[in-house]
Amino acid sequence: MWLSEMTRGFRPVFDLYFTFDVHGARHVPRHGPAFIAANHSSFMDPWVLAIPFPRNIRQIINRGWYERSPVWQWFFDSNGTVPLEPSSTDGTFQVVERVLRDDELVGIFPEGRISDDGRLGRFRPGIAFLAARSGVPVVPVGIRGAFDLLPRGRKWPRRGTIGIHIGQPLTYGPDRDPGDRRALLRFRDEVRRSIATLCGQADA
Repeated sequence: MWLSEMTRGFRPVFDLYFTFDVHGARHVPRHGPAFIAANHSSFMDPWVLAIPFPRNIRQIINRGWYERSPVWQWFFDSNGTVPLEPSSTDGTFQVVERVLRDDELVGIFPEGRISDDGRLGRFRPGIAFLAARSGVPVVPVGIRGAFDLLPRGRKWPRRGTIGIHIGQPLTYGPDRDPGDRRALLRFRDEVRRSIATLCGQADA
């Protein structure tokens, strides 16, 4: 996690290039586990989240990306990234559960990929499954401006403002059946609506 911590330590340097406009920081739990779920429109997003958050965020990533090269593995390990095997649902939960058991924050981009046009895409059901199985709250986050500064295909970011809007935590709740597919999809959609509003795309 040393690289993630160093990123926050270099906040004054980043402030020379970017303006960070943070709203709702009070919604981030100071203690205990939580999922940090955000829209994903730029390669900068994981670092954007790391800078203003007072706690380390363990981002989850497809093992295929993690194993692309030794350099990528070193980079992801230095950031505390958690590689997952998407073909194993139970295996995925067991890995995430170990992180949550240590009272850590787990970062997830429910779209599963970077947006091509900056618009919020469809959410995969994984966030609902993990929230239902663990009972851990989901903190929705809307990132604004990152796509304009570093869209997919651009090699170096422009200078500008990045808005980070943090919403109230959402919990699957004990009154919902973790095995009820309809309930899972409703919760997934609830998380998506919240992030859509926070990132300024309520019509998405």
